[in-house]
Amino acid sequence: MLSLSNPKELALAIPLGVTIGGALLAPGETVLVALTFVVVASLSVAIPSIAFAIAPDRLRPALEHLRVWLTANNSIVMGVLLVVIGAVVIGGAITEL
Repeated sequence: MLSLSNPKELALAIPLGVTIGGALLAPGETVLVALTFVVVASLSVAIPSIAFAIAPDRLRPALEHLRVWLTANNSIVMGVLLVVIGAVVIGGAITEL
C-alpha cells in the first residue's frame, strides 16, 4: 500500500497495469502475471530485509555505506530512474502502434 503513494512506483505500475489489462489473457493468466510482477517487485525489499534479519551485524556496515551513497547521489539516481522508466513506457507505446 505504501508504494501507491510514491510517484516513482506509480510511474512504473500504471503502464504495467494497463499492459496487463489490455492483453488478451484468460482471467487466471492475468492473475498469474500480476502476482509475478508483485513478487519480482517485492524482491528488492524482501531480500535485504530477510538477510538483515538473519545477519544484522554482518550487513549493517554495507547497508550504512549504501544509505550514505544513495543519500549523497539521490538526484542522479532519481533522474536516471525516471529516464529509464520513461524510455520503457515510450518504447512500449511505440511497439503497440
